[in-house]
Amino acid sequence: MLTMAEIWLYKLKPRSAFHFGEASLGIEATDEVFHSDSFFGALAIGVRMWEGENALVELLSQFQEQPPFRITSLFPYAGEVLLFPNPMVNLPLERETEEKGSVRLKDVRFISQGILEPILRSEPLDGHLVRDNFCQGGRVWLTQQERTALPLAGDEPILWRRHTVPKVAVDRLGVASHSYYAAQVGFSPGCGLYFLLEVEDPASKRLVESALHYLSEAGLGGERSAGYGQFSFESASPFAPFWPTDGDSFITLSLYHPSLQELEAGVLDGHAAYELTQWGGWVNSPERAGQRRKSASFIGEGSVLCSLGKPSYGELVDVTPELEPQKHPVYRYGFAFPIGVQRGGGFR
Repeated sequence: MLTMAEIWLYKLKPRSAFHFGEASLGIEATDEVFHSDSFFGALAIGVRMWEGENALVELLSQFQEQPPFRITSLFPYAGEVLLFPNPMVNLPLERETEEKGSVRLKDVRFISQGILEPILRSEPLDGHLVRDNFCQGGRVWLTQQERTALPLAGDEPILWRRHTVPKVAVDRLGVASHSYYAAQVGFSPGCGLYFLLEVEDPASKRLVESALHYLSEAGLGGERSAGYGQFSFESASPFAPFWPTDGDSFITLSLYHPSLQELEAGVLDGHAAYELTQWGGWVNSPERAGQRRKSASFIGEGSVLCSLGKPSYGELVDVTPELEPQKHPVYRYGFAFPIGVQRGGGFR
């Protein structure tokens, strides 16, 4: 059974475009999701800059025992409509309805809460399989009521756009320059990014908000020196969980790195359905500038895992570079953000 701690909703209102890296792709590509491992790394930098190094060391030591909070990845929102990763489950659709549909369900990446709720409870979805309920090139699936409530007009509302823009880099001596292309994602008015924060230790909520104040100006993601990644945010809103708490499986809304004990206990057994992603990258720390962290594999958002009856799943992953081991360790966030699912028509 999943425990229900306090959950808070944070909406980030973009003040500039974002550049979020995608695994195995260069700067010329971007994602509209800021994954939880990168987001936690940004929060850690924010805590250090806003609260001091000792506050960060204490926070990381808490995560070695029991996470004081859990975060989702950053997902898009449009007005009051929150978008979630399309879960890896068989959709509760009649075969005739699915075959008559005029959309490719395999293209859907994000679904709204109005679509996710019946999926989690294996309730019929047939009435929602209407072409007008899809937008963003078929990648976003909404209910008719949510589609009408979008803060955008037009037959095909655009929630965000990806652009590739030319850039020029000049070397430190100012002698040579070279051009390159960088991708960015820009959100339409009334749209942006959100995340959920599940709080076990109330004091940790203040640390997260301190970090957000720093990051709102410093920026999230890449190309921050060019002004990317800036945002504003309002006070958090209490969030009422809408998912079952008694299922024998769960869907993660964050990247997840299972511990050895969880693997041995069978978290990936049975009806589990998941995707693995390999992440590397560079250390974002003054003491380790220019050092590449070790790569690690994570289970992607929307994956389905077997419940073990635990209050928390995952771990901090040690990705400390082998160079200069005497300097501070480097971790990646690998805790799941589990939401319960009731098995009905099986899994993919």
